Amino acid sequence: MYERINTLVNGISPTENTPVYVPFLYGTNESGRSLAALEGLSHAHTVGHILRAVYEGVVFSHYTHILRLLENRDPPAAIKLAGGAARSRVWVQMFADVCAFPWRRWRSTSWELLGAMAYPRLWLWVITVTITKQRSAW
Repeated sequence: MYERINTLVNGISPTENTPVYVPFLYGTNESGRSLAALEGLSHAHTVGHILRAVYEGVVFSHYTHILRLLENRDPPAAIKLAGGAARSRVWVQMFADVCAFPWRRWRSTSWELLGAMAYPRLWLWVITVTITKQRSAW
């Protein structure tokens, strides 16, 4: 299914007149009143146009966060993308084009699982350090 979607998205030129998708289904950190919208849709647009608009909307939304992160640091040599979008060459290329950074995909496809496993270990470490500090204060 995802390969089919990527094919449809890749079949629409970035310079084509596509609708604009604003991906804020739950509001944004900028304003809770900014909600999702698909603007500029006409009878001439295909499913490919709509899917490309969704991809672009998500990429530009992430771009605003990337710009905020870069306000206080030098740009990285490259950015590594993990998770579902990293499995799509179309997504990775869009991120590279919009952000003007080289993007790399992590080779692992289990980053979500690794994150889920690392989180409890982090908390175990925090609790251990806290207990150790409290005992040394006694």
